Amino acid sequence: MWITKVSFNNFKPYKEESISFHNESKNNISIIEGVNGAGKTSFLEGVKWCLYEEKGTTYSDTYDMIYRYEDVDEMSVKIWFKHQGKRYVVTRKAVPTKKKIAKVKLELKKNEKYIFENESKERKQKVINRILPENLHQFFLLKGERTEYLANNLDDEKFKEEILQLLGLKSVMNGKNDLKDKVKKSYRKEYQNLKAGEEEADELIEEKKVLVNDKRTYIEKKEEKEEELGGKKTSLDKINKKLDDLGGIEELMNEKDELLSYKKDLEHEKEEKEKNLNKLMKKNYLYLLEDQISKYKEKLEHKVSKLQKKEKENIKKEYKIKLVEGSIDDGSCKICGQSTKKIKTELNDSLDRYNSSMAGDYDVANRLGKKKNEFTELDKIINKIDYKNPVRIKEEIDGIEEQIDEIDKEIKTKENEMGSKDKRYKTLKEEKGKIKANIDELEEIIEENEKYINELDDEIEELDDEIDRKTPSSREEEILKKKIDFTKNIVRKLKTIEKEGIRKKRKSILEEMNEILETLTDGERNFTKIDFKSEGSYAPQLFTPDGKKPNMEYDISDGEKWVVAYTFLLGLNRYTERNAPLILDVPFSELDKEYRENLSILLGDLNNQVILLVKDTSRAAGDVRSLLERNKNKEMELMRDTDKNITRIKEVE
Repeated sequence: MWITKVSFNNFKPYKEESISFHNESKNNISIIEGVNGAGKTSFLEGVKWCLYEEKGTTYSDTYDMIYRYEDVDEMSVKIWFKHQGKRYVVTRKAVPTKKKIAKVKLELKKNEKYIFENESKERKQKVINRILPENLHQFFLLKGERTEYLANNLDDEKFKEEILQLLGLKSVMNGKNDLKDKVKKSYRKEYQNLKAGEEEADELIEEKKVLVNDKRTYIEKKEEKEEELGGKKTSLDKINKKLDDLGGIEELMNEKDELLSYKKDLEHEKEEKEKNLNKLMKKNYLYLLEDQISKYKEKLEHKVSKLQKKEKENIKKEYKIKLVEGSIDDGSCKICGQSTKKIKTELNDSLDRYNSSMAGDYDVANRLGKKKNEFTELDKIINKIDYKNPVRIKEEIDGIEEQIDEIDKEIKTKENEMGSKDKRYKTLKEEKGKIKANIDELEEIIEENEKYINELDDEIEELDDEIDRKTPSSREEEILKKKIDFTKNIVRKLKTIEKEGIRKKRKSILEEMNEILETLTDGERNFTKIDFKSEGSYAPQLFTPDGKKPNMEYDISDGEKWVVAYTFLLGLNRYTERNAPLILDVPFSELDKEYRENLSILLGDLNNQVILLVKDTSRAAGDVRSLLERNKNKEMELMRDTDKNITRIKEVE
């Protein structure tokens, strides 16, 4: 992979800038110089973001990487590169939103044609990862502080996996695993054929287990409901016994009907008694009213006596008046000699008063006549009364009244008895109805569970038959076991071959690393050899001339840690077939002059494209600059415009 051009649009300090590199050649080193803050690290971050949408730990969202000194519609980074004779263009764009986040798009061209144009970013990213996998770019695109970090953390399991992948060992291991999987798959297929689908049988067995568990669950539910049903039936028996104690439902209803009929008979009897009593009382009411009649008779006799006496007095008066009238016919009084006219006037007045008095007496006489008639009728009725046994009649009447009272009491008693039994019956009947409903519901649930259990039994029986059909014979299993053992032996041999291959690769890498270490240190430093810490580790370990192993974190200086890191990285890059650009941010900052000079020579000997981001000319001056000039591809300077807050890229001739 060789980068031919990189362009920036509104990315961090770059408004509209681009850098072009010469095509693949022996001149593999390009230098980009700039003071602190000019945009060297931004260049490296732009390449990472374009290829992998990596934001690093500094930014929470791509939005934060957009040029912030004015409003922009879009940010983009575009990289042109060649790989295995084909030309690629990767363009990643970000559109800012009001919510201060960015929507990112990815475009990919191959030989001037868009590929996977209407597909997702993920599909296009896979193409980029096949060329330079995202998890391996940390061995090629390095910030300065990342170099020391690698030296201290190469023992991490994550790095181990990535190193195996970088060395091609991962593909060997995957090939072995694929082979093992294919053989296993092939034998599994044969195994399934021989056993009539053992895997399916296993699934059927698992399915059977599920069914058996379901059956057990339904049985437990059924037993639980049967226990509950037993309790309900016991309660129902108790209620039936209580109803039996009341005489049974039919007997109670018959008794109720009998009581109602008896009550009706009593009421009829009472009605007959009342009728007889009324007849008897009507027949003998005068006798019953004897005292009142006697008193009334005495009053009538007294009034008759008074009227008879008054009637006699009136007769005498009338005679006297007629006598007087006869004596005054001649106009003079024979006794007193008074004028007859005066006497006649007085007599007329007296006669008027008498007539007036007699009018009242006549009224009394009329009433007396009526009373006499009434008295005569009363005497006739009284004469009809049977006075022979009055006590018997009274006793008969009292007896009938007592019978009526007894009948009323008996009716009331029977009503109370019937009401109490009826109320108790209704309560028990209602309770029985509820329990019966619960029993019906429980019996329905039990019946449903039994149905499910029977269905599950049928399914389990079918599964057992199917499992039996799919279970292989012992002879078939023995043959297949031999094949599997044979395959395991092959896999063990492959593992041995793989282990030997890894050992050889590690040995070759160590040879490269020791050669690089000797070149970097001119063979005159404090360390004579570099090795890996252990058999399965890829973390470098230095050795002193007396064979001692210093602590790689505490016993060596920062510059020596950088030497170790470059020794490892350059050794990997020499040995690996993955020919990717090597972009180093401030690679010389922690190195002494001799190390810088030797590193420059080693970088020039690589087949990789090398892009160095250096702080200033002082670090690249003198012998280092002259050494870099031998293999220089391009040189650019980053010009920071503090007034406009932008960085421009200027090519140095």
